[in-house]
Amino acid sequence: MIEELASKSTSLELENFFEISNWGGICANTDKERPTVIASIPAQKAAGQRLAIAIQQTSFKPEVA
Repeated sequence: MIEELASKSTSLELENFFEISNWGGICANTDKERPTVIASIPAQKAAGQRLAIAIQQTSFKPEVA
């Protein structure tokens, strides 16, 4: 599944997905002028869940709720 996702994705999609500003409220504090990573266990679990969803959907585009 990971290989399929990687082969279907462009460099721009990868860069956009992992940009820190896209992780606000998940595992990054983007309220500051310089965003910072949040390394708590809940933040790590939330980031893992978001990555798992991308792998399952084979898409780095945001999931539609």
